[in-house]
Amino acid sequence: LAGRYSLGNLATFRGGFSTGFRAPTPGQSNYTGVVTSFDGPTGLQVQEGTLRPTDPLSRSMGGAKLVPEDATNTSFGFTTSFLPNLNLTVDMYSIDVESKIIKSRSLSVEDNPVFSKLAFYTNALDTKTSGIDIVAVYDLGKTDIGLAINTNNTEIVESRKVGGEDPLSSDTKFNIENNLPKIRLIATVNHKINQNLSVMARVNYYGETSDERGDREDVDPTQLVDLELNYNVSNNLNIVFGS
Repeated sequence: LAGRYSLGNLATFRGGFSTGFRAPTPGQSNYTGVVTSFDGPTGLQVQEGTLRPTDPLSRSMGGAKLVPEDATNTSFGFTTSFLPNLNLTVDMYSIDVESKIIKSRSLSVEDNPVFSKLAFYTNALDTKTSGIDIVAVYDLGKTDIGLAINTNNTEIVESRKVGGEDPLSSDTKFNIENNLPKIRLIATVNHKINQNLSVMARVNYYGETSDERGDREDVDPTQLVDLELNYNVSNNLNIVFGS
């Protein structure tokens, strides 16, 4: 469901609501990978690894046939050209995912002579991702200046227990909520020198993140710079030099 309302040249408002799903992959539903090691206290051979969620042993620990992930998407925004040669768009969005498929941590297996630890895929997670997209483009004739900003935040709404245990480790939860940048910025300048020659400079900025390993250290923001020279040899051939 989508709607759009225009206030002439001043602004245009828009909004949308949609649902979606993602079916389990064959690998998530059927993958089995087992390694044999030795139990320290007893010295006996034991197996640990990943079983399919419908394996009888997985089912005894709370595993179940995977179902599709369900998503609800809501967005609202506007576009405006309140200044000559300027185009500005602002959009807010929210994405709710239910029954998200994720691999469990290694769960201890009780009273089993073969397996000591076991992991399997499960629909145990609900998440919410929300943010804002801002895009501005200013036309100066031979020069175009563009700026795109994205802010987003992901949080775990619910982590359901499997067989009475939390299937996700605290590090995995921390990683889902903090391991991706919460702000992204792209600034671009395109300049047309003449009919055949143009140059482009772009800065990609990624905000601070956190690493779940060790002491969960903060990872500093970083930026990448792209430079490009474009030459039109003919109507059928372009040569681009970039770094």
